[in-house]
Amino acid sequence: MKKIIPVFLCAFLVISCSACSNKADAVDLNRLYSVSAEISIDDFTTSAVLSRLGNGAWDLSFTAPENINGLTVTYLNETAEISYKGLSFSIPNEEIPASAIAEALTKSLDNAAFSAEVEFTEKNGKIKAKGKISDNEYELSIDKKSGAVLSLEIPDINFEADFSDFSLMG
Repeated sequence: MKKIIPVFLCAFLVISCSACSNKADAVDLNRLYSVSAEISIDDFTTSAVLSRLGNGAWDLSFTAPENINGLTVTYLNETAEISYKGLSFSIPNEEIPASAIAEALTKSLDNAAFSAEVEFTEKNGKIKAKGKISDNEYELSIDKKSGAVLSLEIPDINFEADFSDFSLMG
């Protein structure tokens, strides 16, 4: 009888702990999509339209504030092309600072799509993806039902983005 009680106690603890777990399966973020973003980093806020064109391929078009409306950053083949009002130049991705808006945004979303080290949890119909890029931790919020990205936070660089108008492409 004394041996049965610890067995039942262990079984009870295993069942109760697994019932409390809110660990979620990974979400498929390896899709082509477009989304509007309201972004803030430190004291700067901006609006943009972000399109995922493939693995590591992105197009980010800024729409506000007025002084950068029309600025576009396109990532293709390890190169970023930046264009504004007819002027453009290319730069290798590794030369862009990790704290740059386009870099922080696209690297976090790609990391959540491919890294095995991303932790997914679920709560109230939302999935949280927690990971790390360039020694900066991020948390991405995703709608469980639609798979739409909702928000991104990178506290170490004071970065926040809220997403809307999520739509799949192709």
